[in-house]
Amino acid sequence: MGGRKGRRSIEGAITKHLVMENSRMSRLPISIISTDAANCYDRIIHKYVSLVCIKWGIAPNVISALLQPLQTAKHFTRTAYGDSDQFFTSSNMQGAGQGNTGAAPYWTCVSSHMIEILKESGYSAQMTSAITKEIITLVLIAFVDDTEIFLTDPNNDPSQLIQTSEAAINTWRETLQITGGAMRAKKCGWTMAVFNAKGDLDPTHTPSGDIFIPEEDGSIKQVARYDPSEAREYLGVFQTPHGDETAQIEKLFSKIGSWNSKVAKSKLLPLFNLNALLTRIYKTLEYPLSALTITYKEYIKLSNKLTTTTLPKCSVACTFPENFRYLPSTYQGLHLPDLYIKQESEKIMILLSHGYTDSILWDQINYGMQIMQTKAGVNTCIFNSSYQKYSPLLLSSTWLSSVWKYVQTYNLHIKGWKQPSICNAITIVA
Repeated sequence: MGGRKGRRSIEGAITKHLVMENSRMSRLPISIISTDAANCYDRIIHKYVSLVCIKWGIAPNVISALLQPLQTAKHFTRTAYGDSDQFFTSSNMQGAGQGNTGAAPYWTCVSSHMIEILKESGYSAQMTSAITKEIITLVLIAFVDDTEIFLTDPNNDPSQLIQTSEAAINTWRETLQITGGAMRAKKCGWTMAVFNAKGDLDPTHTPSGDIFIPEEDGSIKQVARYDPSEAREYLGVFQTPHGDETAQIEKLFSKIGSWNSKVAKSKLLPLFNLNALLTRIYKTLEYPLSALTITYKEYIKLSNKLTTTTLPKCSVACTFPENFRYLPSTYQGLHLPDLYIKQESEKIMILLSHGYTDSILWDQINYGMQIMQTKAGVNTCIFNSSYQKYSPLLLSSTWLSSVWKYVQTYNLHIKGWKQPSICNAITIVA
């Protein structure tokens, strides 16, 4: 996701959420490995990045023009007393350079090649869609060097997944080492999720075991294994394989508490406090919304905690009617965002933008919709079926079910379906 036009970090978090959700709905054992490369930009070997860039169609003279200045640069030391007279230079200088605009594209080319190697080695998560029988292959989700590797077993054997996980992380480590990078065990973690018939975590059938990787100094280190019920933060969102969002809700409450303690001491004018409310804390709260399934009642609690302290600092009474808080200023409202509406609207925008593409995010959405349609036993798009009638047959509190409930609550209809559960163009009609 990182360094690519039109890609957002939150889409990586949404994709991970959907992968875990689909694994839970289909009762598919899955292993998730979290890795983080050490100083990925600074350790890129120029010979390697040159070959990879040529592979992706970049002319050799362009690569030379980009890398030669890095190899011949003179490095001075700047202090409060002036710049040093002496400098350091070496023809063996490697890395993309701090602040270099080309660093992100270099890493995109390098990491894309690394992903191909991992896929060709057979390490991936494979899911077969319920209706179209399409095999969806997902190797990993990466935002720059922050990587989540997903693995499944062809026979759905959790015991085999431990061996596969160790082989996969070592293949990724070796490939990273070839590029000049390194992986440290303390920055990595992994978990395995096995589900029962009800879609709950099944610890009785989850095998014990550990995986190890060698460090740069030759020592063998154990990669931490965390419980699948433990919430892990990825790209700014706390998630668990079984869908519990308690940790993320607590994180939002924590941010609001920190904001309230600061705004309570504010000496700004009321209008400036209101502008800060709209441009600071609300922007922070809005970032993870499209990856969440928080209920309307939870958002009421969040909003009440936020506005109890902040509204008086904006010269607005706490008893100001809630509905009028969301109205535009032209209607004497405060124009505050409705977080629940924002959450579900962002999801609909994801459907609109990815329904035209073959992205990994759309693959997971389509896969999940086919599972829901099969379990509900309907022959049309699940969103156009009765939520009240069919939702009790499915898992509650999923990303897709929250969209389903929202579109039916507000009488929205999704059009553009050419076949059941297959959409090439989506239109939302009120």
